[in-house]
Amino acid sequence: MTIEIFRRKEQKYLITTDQYEELVRRMSPYMRADINGEEGKYTVTSLYFESPENTIYFETKNKLAFRQKLRLRVYDDIDKDGTAFFEIKQKHKKVVNKRRMILPLSEAYRYLDTPEEPLNHFEASNTQVLREIDNFRRLYNLHPEMIVSYDRHALHGVYDPELRVTFDLNLRCARMIFFWSMVRRGNTLLILI
Repeated sequence: MTIEIFRRKEQKYLITTDQYEELVRRMSPYMRADINGEEGKYTVTSLYFESPENTIYFETKNKLAFRQKLRLRVYDDIDKDGTAFFEIKQKHKKVVNKRRMILPLSEAYRYLDTPEEPLNHFEASNTQVLREIDNFRRLYNLHPEMIVSYDRHALHGVYDPELRVTFDLNLRCARMIFFWSMVRRGNTLLILI
């Protein structure tokens, strides 16, 4: 069962590929590969939302103590009926709260394309989170803005299963202005970067 609401502390570092390889080597006796992907390696692709005033961007750029963002996320390659995650990610200092719901990618597209459709008409795992997403989206007038994709290597502590270390590699991004219609074409999620 997928966790839909959780809280954790995050610390991020920018490191070189050589440092990544050395860290994985040194940590290997104490860490195990994430159960997802192949040996804990998988691709993450997220569609981020923004307001016309770039409110979300400026909250992050100005390092506000409290900031939040909305994203639609998929893992690896999926078709339109594959699993997607709609998430509100809130950060206060270094503590992250995430509320997410699971839905088919086609339902996420339908939600974005039909803003007047009643929320109870959508196939989603958590209608309360869907209402929160919808309220957040309407309050800030959020629209799809940017696709970000990267390859992730996720590890968990052998002795402390709550310890999670992820390495994100091969960052790719594209503005939605150019790619939204192409991403939705056909039965496959196309990431054209």
